Amino acid sequence: MSIQIQENTIAFIGLGIMGLPIARRMRGSFERVNGYDVSPESRASAARASIAATGSIADTVRDAQVVFMMLPKVEIARVVTQEVVAHAARGTILVELGTIGSDAACQHAKWAQEAGMGYVDAPVINGGQQGAEAGTLKILAGGDASHIATIEPALRTFSTETFHMGAVGTGQSMKLLHNTLLAALATCYAEALVLADHSGIGAVRAHEILKGSSARSFALEWLMGPAVRGDFSGGAKVDILNKDLLLGQREVERFKAPCGMAGRATTLYQACQAHGYGGLDMSAILKLLTEHPEL
Repeated sequence: MSIQIQENTIAFIGLGIMGLPIARRMRGSFERVNGYDVSPESRASAARASIAATGSIADTVRDAQVVFMMLPKVEIARVVTQEVVAHAARGTILVELGTIGSDAACQHAKWAQEAGMGYVDAPVINGGQQGAEAGTLKILAGGDASHIATIEPALRTFSTETFHMGAVGTGQSMKLLHNTLLAALATCYAEALVLADHSGIGAVRAHEILKGSSARSFALEWLMGPAVRGDFSGGAKVDILNKDLLLGQREVERFKAPCGMAGRATTLYQACQAHGYGGLDMSAILKLLTEHPEL
């Protein structure tokens, strides 16, 4: 049976591009949200949003009933989780919103369980920063159903739907499946649009035709629409995607799944990074293949 989240019991660690808008939306529904980030600038931005920015993880989680974490790297998530487990009270539920892979999620859940705490891996999809700001993200949750039911009111402040995937780690697996598929789709679309340019059709015209064809998709419109006009500034950055693709390769190895298309996408996105496109949107795969057709 789930318990109700009380006021003044939510902590949020990681107030970056995704974390801050999510914490801000939580603050709109809960009287107090404690927040922490290693960056003084991020803490200052949180304070301006009426989030109680504290000076340490220990202070942030001491009285928390639920601790949300949105951290950029697996290594950072590991260190932060250990510190949260050391300072939070028994019965606290830890919620990992970042993408860290199923192995790490299972390890973090073990630490939480040993300390008498709950753990939910709950990575997000559906729109990145814009989705966080609009409250339209979707949650891929792995963990105990009662823990997910407890945190559901907080999840609803920044998302529209929660998918309970199964045990801890399955949320991470689904997120990595999603991002690997998205990268493979982007790669296929980029190859097709480069072919359109080479054949004299033109990428812009081909894109317009494909949008109304059986090959249409959200990825085609959302990613490649701006890209065919030279705009690579919109969505998930190549640097972040590469982290997820490498985690996805670990999932492939762990579960012995086929990975031909995923492997091709991973190789090309690593080439994007090597050519200096790491700070661009993932649609930069089109720029890469246009400028380096030999790949």
